[in-house]
Amino acid sequence: MRPIIQTETLVWDVGTLSYIPMTQPGGGSGGGGDASAANQATEIARLTSLLAELELKANLNETQPVSLATAPTTPVTGTFWQATQPVSAAALPLPSGASTETALAAASAKLPATLGQKASTASMSVVLASDQPSVPVSMAAASAIFKGRASAFRTPGRAGTTGQKIMSLHNATGSPVTVTVNRVFIDLLQTVVKAVTVAPPVIRLWKVTVLPTNGTALTKNKIGGSGASSSSVTVLGDASADGTGSGTTLTATLPAGAILSQEFAPRILTAVGQEAADRIEWLGETTVTLGALEGVVVFLDYVLATQNPVTDMWLAGMDWSEN
Repeated sequence: MRPIIQTETLVWDVGTLSYIPMTQPGGGSGGGGDASAANQATEIARLTSLLAELELKANLNETQPVSLATAPTTPVTGTFWQATQPVSAAALPLPSGASTETALAAASAKLPATLGQKASTASMSVVLASDQPSVPVSMAAASAIFKGRASAFRTPGRAGTTGQKIMSLHNATGSPVTVTVNRVFIDLLQTVVKAVTVAPPVIRLWKVTVLPTNGTALTKNKIGGSGASSSSVTVLGDASADGTGSGTTLTATLPAGAILSQEFAPRILTAVGQEAADRIEWLGETTVTLGALEGVVVFLDYVLATQNPVTDMWLAGMDWSEN
């Protein structure tokens, strides 16, 4: 059914926006002549306005399609956000546990201040995993810091019954260098005829771990290397000058069995004035390495005073390098 609006003189069809004249009683369609027609015209105008208003409100309550297919391009101006935005974090708070200047300074203080090789006490420790495979290491030949030679004075025998230490070389505790003994040489001038039943001393090169004492400090002559000899390396002899024994006998503790090389000294059976000993040299084809608190001593091993009379003269010397 289509909606209608009825007034005194009209019935308005809202669906078709047209009016239907009302039939008056007695068969007329409006009665009243011109007055009736005027009233209808007024009603039509009023209803037309009312319906137009109703139609407008109805259209506003509906979703209206909008087409921009032919809309012109509208320029837009103003400030736009660039692809990369500058960010300032100068005043942002650090999250919990973040590094601070104080923490970084404390960590930096634990690192070496300079680059380069350091002693063990100034180096950082490195721990290898327990399953770390073998790491190949290639080492270039180390150049010696110091290559030295020292010779004892012409040293008289001491007779006695406990032997005689005539020369020592020692590398002290905490030494920064490693000493390599390259050669040891000994010679002997004999002055006394020895009976066949009197054995000559046994000359022994002994390795020691206790610092020798007494005797006379010998000059460490440089024969090569890039620097000076370490103060940790000491060389002692048992003579203070040629033919003069030291005021205090060179003393060294000899560990049992620590003999590196040895041989009998020669002897003369008749006093014909010949020097019967050839120069004895050890370590010509090998070397002895001395770490901290290690040394070597040339020891004349005998038990009879007649085996090493005070008129016999001994010569001794050593070559070594420090790295």
